[in-house]
Amino acid sequence: MRVSVGVPAYNEAENIGRLLEALLAQELPPWLELEEIIVVASGCTDGTEEVVEAYAARDARVRLVVEPERRGQTSAVNKLMEFARGDVLIFMCADTLPCKWAIRELVQPLRSSERVGAVVGRAVPVNEPDDLWGFLAHLQFTWMYRPELVAVDFESMTAIRRHLLRPVPGEVMVPELYLDALVRASGYEVVHAPRALVFTRQPDNFWDYVEQKKRDTFHIFCLRQLGLSVRRRGPSGLVALLADGLRLAGLAGAHRLALAMATWAYCYLAALADLALGRRERYALWRRLTSTKKPLPGGG
Repeated sequence: MRVSVGVPAYNEAENIGRLLEALLAQELPPWLELEEIIVVASGCTDGTEEVVEAYAARDARVRLVVEPERRGQTSAVNKLMEFARGDVLIFMCADTLPCKWAIRELVQPLRSSERVGAVVGRAVPVNEPDDLWGFLAHLQFTWMYRPELVAVDFESMTAIRRHLLRPVPGEVMVPELYLDALVRASGYEVVHAPRALVFTRQPDNFWDYVEQKKRDTFHIFCLRQLGLSVRRRGPSGLVALLADGLRLAGLAGAHRLALAMATWAYCYLAALADLALGRRERYALWRRLTSTKKPLPGGG
């Protein structure tokens, strides 16, 4: 089974080298081959392209695709689908770091069952859970892996059979959830691989957290306008979120959950107001969240 890894990148010079090192050092069984690592560098101004070119000169499996102007994640994802040659395409974020067995564990369910069309790994936040923002990071990556809520997610790494992929329409700003719907509509399952670990850093301050959640909420509103439902944002998903929050926080930490609910309500209302006022251009290109870009500790 030949695997292509696709990485959209915007100004990731600090992180992309460590990611490429981790990918090239993956422990793979004889039945699995790393065909290529494709980095789509979109409008980078910090030397990201030069870092990738240096790796490409040392290992032919590393390939660089340059978008001179930043055009958003959907454009980069479509480029990855256009250039990928493997049987499976793994989507992941440039500021994450996989463990050394991640690809093996991520692809195994595709080999084990022809009914599986996509496999979602497990993102592990390096944020300390002792403050509000760390608590929210760990809550998010507990809740979203419930079996009934698992969906294509690049932060977690996701492997998809390449023959199922189709170009994402330009009006879609969240390609992950669009691809999730595409896989399911083709009659395939989306499953979780809990041992396919990838480390990530989440927002550690109010402004970055609000920016991220408001953006996510706005994008989901836009998906609903296109007729796509998002199970995580339905009543059962929200009840599950509160249940997981209470379990993680406990009675002593109930105030954290109360603060979280107030923050979520603010993000929801702010995104709804932007939608009503036609402020789509604010969300077409994501603002870079500085607190999530600090280099990660080793993946192990």
